Amino acid sequence: MTVISVGIQKTDETDEWVKYAFGGPPTRIIGNVIIYKSDGQVNLIDIEHDKYRKYILPAVVKALIRHHEKGEYPDNTGYHA
Repeated sequence: MTVISVGIQKTDETDEWVKYAFGGPPTRIIGNVIIYKSDGQVNLIDIEHDKYRKYILPAVVKALIRHHEKGEYPDNTGYHA
């Protein structure tokens, strides 16, 4: 049974960071984050509602850090639990 399912889509990238939209992109975006390539730090840019900070944001951060540890920044990924 899947309780949390969130899509994560790359929206911009530089040599220093990658920006991702999450929710059900491209049609339903509930927030945006940046992950820094140098250290894997993930910073929230915006979020539609504070209720998503508790469950969705940690899932997004976890998924992106797993990719960062492998040195990859995919165009699309997700988190399903």
